[in-house]
Amino acid sequence: MENMRSLRQRYFILSNLCWLAVLGSCQIKSETVGKKLNPDLQESPREFLLPTTKTYEPDRHHPNWMTGLDQDFRARVPINEITMQGSHDAASYGIGSNWTNCDVGETVPWYFRYAKKIVSKLARTQELDIFRQLYLGVRYFDIRLCTKKDGQIYIHHGGYVSVDLDNVLEGISAFLSAYPDEVLIFHVERQFFNTVDEHRILIDTIKRHGLWKKLASRDELSPGSTLSDFQDQGKSLIVIHDLPASLDTPLLWKTNSIKNPWANSVDVDETINYLEDKLNQRNYDHFFVFQSVLTPNEQWIERSLKSDPLSIGIDTLSESINQTIVNKMESSWRGDGVKRNIILSDMVHYPDLTRMIIESNR
Repeated sequence: MENMRSLRQRYFILSNLCWLAVLGSCQIKSETVGKKLNPDLQESPREFLLPTTKTYEPDRHHPNWMTGLDQDFRARVPINEITMQGSHDAASYGIGSNWTNCDVGETVPWYFRYAKKIVSKLARTQELDIFRQLYLGVRYFDIRLCTKKDGQIYIHHGGYVSVDLDNVLEGISAFLSAYPDEVLIFHVERQFFNTVDEHRILIDTIKRHGLWKKLASRDELSPGSTLSDFQDQGKSLIVIHDLPASLDTPLLWKTNSIKNPWANSVDVDETINYLEDKLNQRNYDHFFVFQSVLTPNEQWIERSLKSDPLSIGIDTLSESINQTIVNKMESSWRGDGVKRNIILSDMVHYPDLTRMIIESNR
């Protein structure tokens, strides 16, 4: 079986390497898709400017939707039963055509270097920076960390380096300064990020941005706590991440507080059915991530390269499942009483997606 898989991979590499080399020097036309779909996309993610009365759009921007829920709802419904939008690989927006690797050895196939623009389109799952995702209404963020030789902590997706951690924390700090009663969940994966020294830098960086005092304690609050419980304590940030035992603190929640099943499929129906099955088995002691993302495989990439290579990317792949979620929110899921909790998405700015997810709480 391993020999067959190795042969299959070699065939995939050899049969597509010429395509990759040629297309790697092309201008990928779908790089403009995000800009057409997303008027908030800007070149400088460090400019945390709130929209003015002229640019604010109530159907697209939901910066304080949690605070806007009625008082009875906020005092009665646990946060792990509130439906909110989640962002898959939330800070991958900085992965461009000149991407680099995490400094942990070879993390990506060597032949991908011949098609950097295409690879960046497959690794970049979001176009909005963290601040604009927050302003859109996203409240759960999937983050993966790694360090580089400069000693800085960076965000990555599959080893492809995006922005540094400061970029993300600056966005969070700026948003919470304007909307202190919204509650955010950051789920930080430990892939390529394991040493005690790295975690000391993580803790120091969180403190440097003034966010340590905003962290909710797992000893005092839980996934079953209500929004009012968090707001009464003045806590607006949940960070889920397993620290080394020597640095453990109740201000960072254990990863056993969340379940995030992954279908690992490129098929919409297969992904939805898998997640619905897992949802029926959920434990209400945890957060639950309805991971509605499609995962490209070799067959999909090969098929796309041959049929429409210039539009390959997560932005186009995600359209079908994002539209399916919007359709279900408008029809079969409307008022069904099912607590999906966190609906995870690629390209969170997809039209009507955030609005439909938020409105399901009313």
